[in-house]
Amino acid sequence: MPDLVEQTYCSQQIHIPPTFPFILKQYAKAAIRTQPYDLLRWSATYFRALAQGDEPPVKKRLECPPVESQFGLSPGYLRVLLKQSLTQTMYLICELLTEEPEGGSDMIPFETFKELYAYLAQMNCGPRKGEEEASDGNIKSGEEAPILGADEATSAELGSGINIPGIGPLIPTAQIQSVLKYLEYLAGQQNGMVMPRNLHHFLCPSLDKVL
Repeated sequence: MPDLVEQTYCSQQIHIPPTFPFILKQYAKAAIRTQPYDLLRWSATYFRALAQGDEPPVKKRLECPPVESQFGLSPGYLRVLLKQSLTQTMYLICELLTEEPEGGSDMIPFETFKELYAYLAQMNCGPRKGEEEASDGNIKSGEEAPILGADEATSAELGSGINIPGIGPLIPTAQIQSVLKYLEYLAGQQNGMVMPRNLHHFLCPSLDKVL
């Protein structure tokens, strides 16, 4: 009787998908360039982005010295954030700022989320389709923003007219308020915290501009 182990593991019976070597090589190069603090969590985000057809969170080149802190933000990490949609950017912000242990929910205080989301959502950083159209929706000079104060609105104007996919076009005030109202309600049931899974719940309003 032939050896069962040899039958099970002989090379003729092992099928390697033709795209596997390429995927593995690209993943290894991306991990080396990005040097993520939490490799397992970053890997999950990397393959989820590929599966969904989104831009994976990968640096263009290796930064030296690598960021050693869980909360460290380098120019390379910021460029990665700016290549995502605003929703994906908020996912990554939660992953960067959370104090949860590895494998946790990546929750952050609602007030932190509110401040960052409101600031980014009020920046006009979508693609330009002509000077007149690009200026539509800009925060007028000296006008107080509905979510942020006047000083912060002036800072947000600095992004006007620059195409930054990770931030995108100006989000309508009503939509920003709808998102924050929903998350504030959840935060009231979660000890003042929000987490990425709250953002992709079917009841959560879209964080990105609805066309």
